[in-house]
Amino acid sequence: MAAPVNTFKKAIGGGRLQIGLWVALANPYAVEIAAGAGFSDVGVLASGTTKLREEFVMGVPSLTSGTM
Repeated sequence: MAAPVNTFKKAIGGGRLQIGLWVALANPYAVEIAAGAGFSDVGVLASGTTKLREEFVMGVPSLTSGTM
């Protein structure tokens, strides 16, 4: 199985403007809304314990399915 292409890095390398967003809300729905809003990338700031981060990521289907 081939490694997935990092389209964000590829676009930056090609000189195309990329607009991203950091989400620091402890709510998976906020990340889902941000992920579907058309940004080039969405960074999730999930500080705290590892368990908190794991629960947060597992609650966001776009992060676990690789669709965004």
